[in-house]
Amino acid sequence: MKSNCCSDNKKVYIKIIKDTPLFADDGSADERWAVEGKIYRIEPEEKSVVIVEWENIGIYEKPDCLSRMLPLAPGTLLKYAGETKEWYRVAFNSEYYYVSKDISCTVEKGETLCKTNSVKSIAMKDIDKIKALKTADEYDKGAGQKKITYIDDEGCMHIIWVEDDKSMEQRLKLVREYNLAGTAAWRLGYEGPVIWNAIANMLK
Repeated sequence: MKSNCCSDNKKVYIKIIKDTPLFADDGSADERWAVEGKIYRIEPEEKSVVIVEWENIGIYEKPDCLSRMLPLAPGTLLKYAGETKEWYRVAFNSEYYYVSKDISCTVEKGETLCKTNSVKSIAMKDIDKIKALKTADEYDKGAGQKKITYIDDEGCMHIIWVEDDKSMEQRLKLVREYNLAGTAAWRLGYEGPVIWNAIANMLK
């Protein structure tokens, strides 16, 4: 049976969504890796793992009726991604592209850029050593996070987005704004104590 919150089978779906926690996001944790159903190694621009603006759209503006389900779904949760990607800037065909540092490699002459289905993540609790290397930081309003840039010993630029108490507070405001049941994390153990403090302060 095809799931459709706007179908005539409302009683069935109401029962399902009452008994099953729903994650109020739009897959934005993978938005930079799934483009038209394909997973690419390079990107024309670097992006945060989870963007506040995308989460807002995922809750209220998506055409799959999630906003209409919310009054019927007391178990809806906002997902928090306790991970990030470290972007590595590379030059290709006289243009700059970005790759996740852990999957970057040298492309030989005549070799075709391949795609990958596996991307290693960096836990937010483990980025302090990266923050210590920063050469610049700025606030990314769209992502709701601090964007850190640093240059390594080889002169290559690295970019990373940081989830901290301020960015977490923005996500938790969506919990209150849309009267969601709470928040859940992917994955437990990736977050640092600063995240738990933000959750305790915002949801008490």
